[in-house]
Amino acid sequence: MSEFDANTTRSGRAGQPELNRLAHQLVDAFYAAMDRREDARTVRAMHDADLTQTKAILTKYLIGWLTLPHVPGAVPGAVPLHHRHRHFRIDADASAAWLNCMREALAETIPDAAWRAELEARLTQLAQALENTEPLTRASSAGPPPTGRLVHPPGS
Repeated sequence: MSEFDANTTRSGRAGQPELNRLAHQLVDAFYAAMDRREDARTVRAMHDADLTQTKAILTKYLIGWLTLPHVPGAVPGAVPLHHRHRHFRIDADASAAWLNCMREALAETIPDAAWRAELEARLTQLAQALENTEPLTRASSAGPPPTGRLVHPPGS
């Protein structure tokens, strides 16, 4: 479990080594949950077997996300998340599975319940914003929903 002062980290005043450690712990716990959880199999299958690069990208994203005010596109040099995920079929079930993994990781790494709840609320909005499938009762004229595997652009 992490020993961070939530107010310091939330405001972006934590030292860089502390913030890096928190982000690494959160990402490691998140992907460990994804590997364990039955409900996350579909989401895990969207990733390569070797998560090294994926973990590095998510860690970098979270460091910026935890440090900066919550402004879309505020992480310098970051590719917007909807661009990274546009090749996937992300429905409500996939979003919920991703959130279940993140909730587990937050519980393991963020001891402050208020901060954990704040992060969970923001992550819920993020996950739902990435959903890209129509409900089954509505027909889509845009063709079939996206499918694929996570592809990392060079230098990411």
